Amino acid sequence: MAEEQEADVYLDELSKKLMGLSDMMLLGEDMQQGIRLSQTNRGARTNARIEAAQKREGCDETETAEDELNDVDDDITNELLTRALEELFGE
Repeated sequence: MAEEQEADVYLDELSKKLMGLSDMMLLGEDMQQGIRLSQTNRGARTNARIEAAQKREGCDETETAEDELNDVDDDITNELLTRALEELFGE
């Protein structure tokens, strides 16, 4: 929220943006596609999984650590939520 922006205006705009999210059928389905940079190798693998899923392709996990594989669902959900929030708030 900008310092000069009134709280009621900010909340009204936020409410309108959140209302638009209700139209989403599947988180990540219509989001950006293509290469997305990451700060960690794990994040890069998560982005590769998302990109492969969007293309309806498989992803080679043969060299991925078991503890990471156990958290794949959470990693993907967190990344897609982060992308949705970035899109919503313009960051």
